[in-house]
Amino acid sequence: MLSSEVREKIGYEEFALMWNDSKAERAMQARALEEGLRGDPDLGERSRVVFRDGRSVGLTREQGVWRLESALMSGAHASRPHDAVRLLAEALSARDYERVLRVLSGRRRDAIRNQVDRFTGSLVGHIDGAIHFIGKDGAEMRWDDGDTRYRIVLKKEGDEWRVDDIHITPAPPKPERHPVHAPER
Repeated sequence: MLSSEVREKIGYEEFALMWNDSKAERAMQARALEEGLRGDPDLGERSRVVFRDGRSVGLTREQGVWRLESALMSGAHASRPHDAVRLLAEALSARDYERVLRVLSGRRRDAIRNQVDRFTGSLVGHIDGAIHFIGKDGAEMRWDDGDTRYRIVLKKEGDEWRVDDIHITPAPPKPERHPVHAPER
């Protein structure tokens, strides 16, 4: 509904503030939407306003008037499964990994944070470990920490070294040590 010029001038945060300042209008629109749902389950035309920061709001045309599909919400609220999928797509497209994490379930978010924390702690503890060069533009750092093996693959691009890959795998089992017995006489 907003022209491209208006969308350029107004960001999602400003739009959200203006929307939140219009409680009476929101209440009226909510009542009209509820009445429209009772009278005509097929609301007809739909549209989506996409802001320059990647967030969007859905609109529905009802009795010749455009209304918000759902209450204006933050960029991380998903009241329907499709909203969650849409939020994930938007966050990935924007390469906004904090937003990606906010879309994930608490269980998955905690698992990722724990894995990153374990990796970070181990990396800091082995930061001065040996680097093995592979040719003139490749290198690798690897270490075992408990039952986990870490391997960081490095690649030289121009005159700078970059992390090219990170491997986290189970460490191979340690060989069993057998006591040395004296030969029997």
